[in-house]
Amino acid sequence: PDPLDPAAVQAFQQAASLENPDLPDPYVVAPEPLFNWEADETLRHVRIAPSTDPAAPRAFAAVEHYLGLNREDLLTERWKHYEEISFLKDAWSLLPAARRAQAARLHAAAGRPYAAMCRYFLKQWSLVS
Repeated sequence: PDPLDPAAVQAFQQAASLENPDLPDPYVVAPEPLFNWEADETLRHVRIAPSTDPAAPRAFAAVEHYLGLNREDLLTERWKHYEEISFLKDAWSLLPAARRAQAARLHAAAGRPYAAMCRYFLKQWSLVS
């Protein structure tokens, strides 16, 4: 729709809300609460998994099927980033709290590779809130 036409935008939003899609629309729903990440030190990979959110199983099935978010190349690429933040986690623990949070946020900033995964683990390790 023409973004300058409020009626057209509203009609589009209403039509989109009726679709009930499997893939989460990041403009409507924050996708991060729907997913968890599981690091496997033996296989040296990180898988995406559904969270405990009631909408998670459906969203997870869709992203795995349509986007292939657990394909082998992503599992190993995620591991590289996980391994880096896991190593840095120990070094960050020696920093004052403000510097520790600042360093952690740099790895989890929007636009960084695997930022959502990094945020997930940094929250698990209580390095960011």
